[in-house]
Amino acid sequence: MHQRYLSTLLKSLLLLTLLCIGFSWYAIQNNLLGFVYTTLTNYQLAKIEEVSNIDLAIVGDSSGGNAINSQLLGEQLGMKAISLSLTGAFGYGGSYIMARKAIQKGAKTVVLMHTMDMLTRPLYQDHRAGVFLIRSFSDLLDLSDNLHHILNLYLSRDIVATAIKQTFKHWKGNKAHEEDERSQPHLYDYIKQGAPLEAHQIDIQLSENMINESKLYYLNKTAELCTARKVRCYYSYGPIHHSFCKQNRPYLIRSNALIRSSGLQLLSEQPYCIEDRMVGDSEDHIIPQLKHLSTQYYGELLSSTHPLPAPLGDSAERRLHIEQP
Repeated sequence: MHQRYLSTLLKSLLLLTLLCIGFSWYAIQNNLLGFVYTTLTNYQLAKIEEVSNIDLAIVGDSSGGNAINSQLLGEQLGMKAISLSLTGAFGYGGSYIMARKAIQKGAKTVVLMHTMDMLTRPLYQDHRAGVFLIRSFSDLLDLSDNLHHILNLYLSRDIVATAIKQTFKHWKGNKAHEEDERSQPHLYDYIKQGAPLEAHQIDIQLSENMINESKLYYLNKTAELCTARKVRCYYSYGPIHHSFCKQNRPYLIRSNALIRSSGLQLLSEQPYCIEDRMVGDSEDHIIPQLKHLSTQYYGELLSSTHPLPAPLGDSAERRLHIEQP
């Protein structure tokens, strides 16, 4: 008798678990959760699905999304470049997944561009990234070694509750959520910026004790992927307000050492320090009117510091010639 009750209970729990996972999966796949970065995520995923034979991919967070004009960068380097930047909410996990997608499309050079404090953020954000970037069963298989993290998110109370609510609204024909009208990624190849900050009031202070060394998890995985696929992968700091560069040297030294230990190459040991007049709506965002300057800066780093592979399919006359340092 007790065994029958126990069996019934276990079956009920399994059914409930599968229902919760199903609601979460359906809501994520159909863009029903209404997270502020959903529009950008879908835009970047569609972009990498449609493109072919890319040479260079920029992945990372908003510091890179606001700093790199991929078309100008490609013209500067004579390569086919693409920006797949997400937001800081995706952490290094998001960069790892987007790097995988770029490499599958032929990229021979990948730059992970992240804001200066990314190493201080919690690792769970990196794990959560995978769920919001899964669009197929093959995507799920790519993350199979992190399946327990994915299941934890699919079964988290906030995701399940929102998924159930918005799914029923969707089935009733109601609009589940309002699109972020401000983002318009198709016009800016990233999220449209808001009003600039009062930059003279910014004072960035980061301590080496704030660094979360568990954050190396996805950096290590990215380095392993790049080595296995014979792809050049670099880590780059995104632009940052100059107040960081006047202090925080112990933090920078420790950050450099940890990134090197992952197996990734540093594009530069110093961040791109920007003046007050260059700051946009965040201390690590270049104002849109000056995006060409930061693009040129990172293009020069790539072309002068590290020889890049020749673009795929180019004739000998169009191959990139870069002098050794």
